[in-house]
Amino acid sequence: MDKTMRALLLLVCLGCAGPLAAKIAKTPEAYQAQAEQLVAQTLVKIPAYALLAQKQKDFVPAWSEQLRQQLIVGAGKRERELSESIALGLAMHSGNDYLTAADDDSVDRYFQQQRRLLADAQQDPRLCRLLLGTASARMDQSGAPPWLMEKNYRAYKPDLQQALTGLIVNAQGKWPRTLPAEQNSLFIRRLVSRMVDTYGPESLKRYELMSNENASPETRCLGLHQLYETIATQPLELRAQLVRGYFGGN
Repeated sequence: MDKTMRALLLLVCLGCAGPLAAKIAKTPEAYQAQAEQLVAQTLVKIPAYALLAQKQKDFVPAWSEQLRQQLIVGAGKRERELSESIALGLAMHSGNDYLTAADDDSVDRYFQQQRRLLADAQQDPRLCRLLLGTASARMDQSGAPPWLMEKNYRAYKPDLQQALTGLIVNAQGKWPRTLPAEQNSLFIRRLVSRMVDTYGPESLKRYELMSNENASPETRCLGLHQLYETIATQPLELRAQLVRGYFGGN
């Protein structure tokens, strides 16, 4: 074998080994920098998350850390989707904070996405636990890719992301649209009465257990589902006000 051929073979071998060597040599600092870069790119693409970050100081650090961990374990084949899915999963915990200021249409779009998830959760115990954020769900998710990237749940992401980010943007710079406490309580009592008329007296027991973390996730999910379905029967303006009154944060 002449010198020219040996040189060419050496270059080919080095080219094959290069990506593997780079992957092996990647440092913790490199993963951190990559995560921060992906977060920055997502913030530019979806400005609503930048607005959320201004209010929730731990949002970006939690997002960046989860993303860094996923990159380390090799879950970064679809890096941009990974970044967006982690951000959306975290942002869902803060969605209710924007209900009181957003307009009726924005509130209703987000409500309808939550309603869709809860309806499907009646046949999917794992989705139920994920929506409730139970301890078992958090344990199941520890070190795993974000649930919104899983095959069974990926279809939810586009509409859910659009509804939630639209809610956040729409709520900016607006006064809360809340009813006096006494009037809100009256509407809620009427709503619960209608729910009991539709689903029977057992629905009241489930309603009372919805916030009880010691109750079974299935009971809590069914209670929420029946409440959402009852709210959904109301006209848009009243429906949005009921969602604000019952779920809206401060």
